[in-house]
Amino acid sequence: MPRRTMTVTRLSYQKRNTRSKWLDVAKLPDNDDLLHFFYSFANSLKDDALIEDDHERYNKIEKLTPFGRTICIVTAPGRFGEEGEVRDVKTGTVASTYGKDHANTVTTHAVLVVPKKGTAALLFTEKAAGVGGTSRLVDLFKTAFQAKYNQFTFRPETLVEGDLWLKNAQLEKVTATLHNYSSDAADKNNPKIVGDLQHSLSPRQGSKYLPAEIWNKLKARQLDEGSLLGFPNNEQPDEVVVRVGSGGVSKSFVLGKEKSAGVSYKLTDAKEVAMSEAAILKYCLEEADDIFGRLGVDWDYTQSVGTWSTEEISRRWGDSS
Repeated sequence: MPRRTMTVTRLSYQKRNTRSKWLDVAKLPDNDDLLHFFYSFANSLKDDALIEDDHERYNKIEKLTPFGRTICIVTAPGRFGEEGEVRDVKTGTVASTYGKDHANTVTTHAVLVVPKKGTAALLFTEKAAGVGGTSRLVDLFKTAFQAKYNQFTFRPETLVEGDLWLKNAQLEKVTATLHNYSSDAADKNNPKIVGDLQHSLSPRQGSKYLPAEIWNKLKARQLDEGSLLGFPNNEQPDEVVVRVGSGGVSKSFVLGKEKSAGVSYKLTDAKEVAMSEAAILKYCLEEADDIFGRLGVDWDYTQSVGTWSTEEISRRWGDSS
């Protein structure tokens, strides 16, 4: 199993061409509800709606499960466009082949949580080895939203932790890259190497974090990053990426661009069994309780309980627009 992470997108809307306050997501301009509008839209999409030919990305919604003020979305994202072979990793033998129109997909989950009243909804997106299944869906929904409510702007924003979280976070890993590195050790037995040289520093075995002194000096730009990461000939890396964590949350960013980093919650490591749909929902609801609190939105767990009617479940985009 690939490493699984979770990102969070805040969904909100406001009056177009103004800096007015965010509006209630449970009460859209025509008294519809973002929760039911989103469900009806996703429920109406054709099987090929999420395929991006220009980027050779495949995706399909496998299942939508509404319950209470939530929707669980099971997707199958993947890549296509190349011919190749599927090999047995233990023997190296070819098990099968695939063509340019075949996509290698993985099952991922997403959870939309919309409060009964508030200025923000949250979309949690599970990613497997960095691949998730909601970016195209959100783009299409934004287009539909603004076509229906043309005097308003729908705004999805990746959730970013505040300065206080960053201040309290601890350093998990440092990775630096030197682009277009050329080796001076070239001879007839060691050909000249030109490529990207990457060095990483991780905690020693048994430790979860690197020393706080390293993190503090990196933030203050008081460390020679080339020497710290062991680059040859006093070379300085072109880019330094740090991964920091606090309270079960980890995120990575280019050093010096901390405030633009999106949150990435770690779900499972490589080789660990992926979480079930029920476990994903439970996890998202626990995180939503904390996130909504920081956003000033009233939310409690009981809002996630409640069975939808047959009419609500069967609704599709366009039925009532």
